[in-house]
Amino acid sequence: MFAARRTDVTTIEGVEATRVYREIVRGLDESGCTPCRFCRQGKVLSLYGVLVGAETVTRVDFDEAILAHRCRCTDYEEMVEAVERIVARR
Repeated sequence: MFAARRTDVTTIEGVEATRVYREIVRGLDESGCTPCRFCRQGKVLSLYGVLVGAETVTRVDFDEAILAHRCRCTDYEEMVEAVERIVARR
């Protein structure tokens, strides 16, 4: 059973209509990073958490967010390239 009291829960459906979500998807596509259907939502939500409202993103911020998602489908360097593309556009 899952319960969340006095907190907000962000789902992929809750962020799909945002500018930050579109930036993330564009960065992933342009870098050739294609997370599988098992880890894509988690990776996108983690990146969203780092990027929403942030003016700058450091490598430490990125590492803390994305290294929790271990999957063979994507290469770490592809993820780094995707984030660099997103940050460069801002």
